[in-house]
Amino acid sequence: CSATFTGTANLYLNGLGPELLGDPGFDLANPVGGTLNPASAYWQIENSGLTANSRIENGLAKFFINGATTTAIKKPGILNDGDRYLLTYTIPSNSPSTGALVLQDASENDTDVFLDITTGTHKLEFVSLGADFVMKRSGSSVNVFMSSISLKKVL
Repeated sequence: CSATFTGTANLYLNGLGPELLGDPGFDLANPVGGTLNPASAYWQIENSGLTANSRIENGLAKFFINGATTTAIKKPGILNDGDRYLLTYTIPSNSPSTGALVLQDASENDTDVFLDITTGTHKLEFVSLGADFVMKRSGSSVNVFMSSISLKKVL
């Protein structure tokens, strides 16, 4: 059995496109309200209120929140509205894993989708309803660590 490929398009295994996150190991983060170049390589952190302090550090995305504040870790402008994606992420054994974490606007009916925050590697297929990839808290408190992440378009 043999196959021949012609053309200039890339060939991707398992029906998935290339990695869309410039930093799947959580090593690079813009300071809150700051801009670094190249912007596409950096995670953006949105915190408002004194008790919100989510951050990227030591190879972890750390979601901390307690009270009526907003916190999110995101990569703006990397998704196409209506396209299907596969998210793979790992919650390490040292994660407190309390509260609830969601992927914003990740279902076909324009609602947030809850992420599994138990220890281990998880996969979630979703349809984007916007351009920004945003993970944020749900409810009044969350304390979750994430050690690696991958985002690929389903072809």
